[in-house]
Amino acid sequence: MSLDRLPSEISLSAPCPSPIPTGKGSRSAADDVFSVFLNSSLNVPDLTLPEPLSARHQPPADVALPSLESPDDGESVDRVLRSTGELGVFKITCDGRFAEVPERLELDRVFRLLEDMDTGFRGKLSLRGVSKQRIAWVRSNKAKLECFGDETFRDFSEKMEQVASKLDSIAKLLSRLFYEYITKKQKLLEHKRMHVKEPVLSLCRYDQDQEDTGSTHDVTIDSGLDDHAFCLHLPTTHSKFVVQSARGPLSFEADPDTVVVTIGQRIEGWSMGDFRSVYGEMICEQNLHDREAIFAVELKCFSFSLDKFPNQDYTKISIRDQLLIALVILSFYNLYLSILS
Repeated sequence: MSLDRLPSEISLSAPCPSPIPTGKGSRSAADDVFSVFLNSSLNVPDLTLPEPLSARHQPPADVALPSLESPDDGESVDRVLRSTGELGVFKITCDGRFAEVPERLELDRVFRLLEDMDTGFRGKLSLRGVSKQRIAWVRSNKAKLECFGDETFRDFSEKMEQVASKLDSIAKLLSRLFYEYITKKQKLLEHKRMHVKEPVLSLCRYDQDQEDTGSTHDVTIDSGLDDHAFCLHLPTTHSKFVVQSARGPLSFEADPDTVVVTIGQRIEGWSMGDFRSVYGEMICEQNLHDREAIFAVELKCFSFSLDKFPNQDYTKISIRDQLLIALVILSFYNLYLSILS
């Protein structure tokens, strides 16, 4: 018989056969046994989905500056220490303490002026689509006269000095708070181990990234500034602040009257891990029609800013000096006995 047949001759028009029915109807004893087996062996575990990333982090502590300045308000101090240990960041509400912060237009004009001058450290980085430029603020009188000899910018310089002075006072307050906690834990913290260094005040500008932000002429941030104790961030406008930590990102709102404090690697080391170090930056949330830059003032502290360190305001007397003092006292005592005799 020839195998050459038309496709229509070998195609089957009948549908596939249905399953063979059992002799007792649509169900059988095997179905019941299999159902019992499944019900007894398949135990679905009680699965719980992980919490959303935003719910894992509690918001950072927000304390009022007068409560930190009051020696009787231990609750605010506890909140700060708890937030520092869990998140590495907290906020201080100042309520009008920084009313002299210059306006954005004035900040932009002076920032462009400082870009053309050699005023010290400067740098640029990009984070989450936002370009940040930093210029160290000149704090010496001689250098300020060279940069701001014109009367046009002298008023701006005076405003910045007032802001710097208030940030310095907050830094000293926090330095004493952190120092007392660390010394209680370690019993002794030598001043020499802190490598005392003057804090750096910087004027920061945040822009949306442009197409040429990755060009080779951009200056990179000095890694030496990252090794600090803590940093005070003062935004000049309402903005969002993002913190990067080992537990993941954390974002929250920051107002112009709010000082955001982030912990650096040095305090994390001094506290033996009780405090967490984080990296925090402001984020610009601008629309397509508003591409104006926003500004912030930063004060990075590399050691504890204390006028006099507690428990270290005494003079150490060496063993040699103690022996000399004892010999002098003994000589006077022998002289006194010889006079009496």
